Amino acid sequence: MKNTAGILLKSTFVLFLLAALSVSCDVASGGGGAEIETLEIRYIICVSGGDDPYGGGGPYVANAMLGEIRVFAGSTAPPGWAFCEGNLLTVGANAALFAVLGTTYGGDGVVTFAIPDLRGKVVIHPSP
Repeated sequence: MKNTAGILLKSTFVLFLLAALSVSCDVASGGGGAEIETLEIRYIICVSGGDDPYGGGGPYVANAMLGEIRVFAGSTAPPGWAFCEGNLLTVGANAALFAVLGTTYGGDGVVTFAIPDLRGKVVIHPSP
């Protein structure tokens, strides 16, 4: 049996290291000194598992499981996903996700519950 979880964690960690670097370069061969901004790594959580609004398998949407957390380098979360920044969601509008998370990350459990706050956290691969 292949250990795909270990491979996924290793590739995610490498992606994090590559994306977190601040890169500056010349925009054209003629120079100009313009810089590319630092790419910010954020975490997203699937809030509507299994939905694929792109209809063709967007990389962060296809085959997603409800409550799944992924590393993301965009400024806007894809449809069906939310940034892991401790946001409060309503139980009524997100009953399935509430069934998965409960009040583990906060909220009153009656009207609201929270998604994880992973700001400032780093993906680390455990030693074998």
